Amino acid sequence: MAAWNDGYVFDVPYTTGFYREISPGWLATASMLLGHRPPDPASPYRWAELGCGHGLSVLVFAAANPHAEFHGFDFNPAHVDYARRLAARAGLANAHFHEMSFEDLAQAPDGRFPQFDHIVAHGIWSWVSPATRQKMAETVRRFLAPGGLLYLSYN
Repeated sequence: MAAWNDGYVFDVPYTTGFYREISPGWLATASMLLGHRPPDPASPYRWAELGCGHGLSVLVFAAANPHAEFHGFDFNPAHVDYARRLAARAGLANAHFHEMSFEDLAQAPDGRFPQFDHIVAHGIWSWVSPATRQKMAETVRRFLAPGGLLYLSYN
């Protein structure tokens, strides 16, 4: 049986940070500059972060975009608990946090999660094993809406 942390770095504390590059507005601007029509940031949309850590970016974007739905996914229960408590204190009903591995997310039952107009993964690619990266790719193939944007960075 696999251990809880298989495929993940867990013995190095993850920092709490905000990353402007994954913001819906930044993604829309970069997309337009590259000649791709992005999802309309003024219309309702869904945005997801794979490996959201403590959820700070999710929370900031949810507060700034009340017409949109934001989801953060992380396998670390302490990260997800922290993010959920902050969302509740801020009254952000459009911020949702899910404690699950990328394998569980890739295999989630149909209908559990919506299609996302944006999927972002900031830095997590270099923190996980090749097998876990494969599960991330499966997640993107499954949940990125047609015409949606993927942002993937690595350290």
